[in-house]
Amino acid sequence: MDMRYRYDGYRVAVKGRLAVGLSTQVDVGGSGILLDQGTILGTPSTLSLSSSSVNDAALGTGARTVLVVGFGETGIYQEELVTMNGYTPVVTTKKFLRHFLNIVKSLGSLDGNAGIIYTVKTGTGGTYTNGVPGVLTAASLTCVMLAGTNQGTSCFYTTPNAPGKKWILTGIGCSCATQAGLVFIQTKDWANSSPALREFYVNLSPGVPFDKDLRDLNIQVGPLTDVRVLAMGTGMAVNAYLTLEIM
Repeated sequence: MDMRYRYDGYRVAVKGRLAVGLSTQVDVGGSGILLDQGTILGTPSTLSLSSSSVNDAALGTGARTVLVVGFGETGIYQEELVTMNGYTPVVTTKKFLRHFLNIVKSLGSLDGNAGIIYTVKTGTGGTYTNGVPGVLTAASLTCVMLAGTNQGTSCFYTTPNAPGKKWILTGIGCSCATQAGLVFIQTKDWANSSPALREFYVNLSPGVPFDKDLRDLNIQVGPLTDVRVLAMGTGMAVNAYLTLEIM
């Protein structure tokens, strides 16, 4: 599967799952925190990947290689294939301005990654214990891949550095299993140093899926703009997707 077409094509679709809701807002994704890539990766940096299992390694039974997908230093699509080394952090050779996705590319005898795979900005993870960074906050974390999932995603995207182009938000879908909560879309135009804007809100009822075509709302964004789905609730598990297209 070529990830370029998913994150750098005419139509972009991102997804995420929030396993445990918090009383404060968080990104719908495996991290369970409010990501702050615009700040911590405002100056492009290498990323460090580690696993809570020694079996996620070059000769292990779990994840052997992981594809890291994001933007390079100039805000253009970039990927790097990383060979895992269990508890020991592996540093990318490339610098990233944004980080969207980790996906397992090769496995041992298991069907999925054996442990939780963490990605942090290099140098911000603190002291590692059995592969788990001591600092897992908005000042360090970019992605969490839960065990057995083979991917770490978030309902978060940044439009590439393509002067003169515009994107329109075309759709959102979300659901929560047992608890009611709030889901909303937030944008932040980093290219023009604009403040974050809340573009759309929906109150979710337990077990009732929500899907909406957003084109009538005419939510347009330019280059280097973060577009993310955030959630707020107590104890809710949220699944969400977001789509946008080049105009």
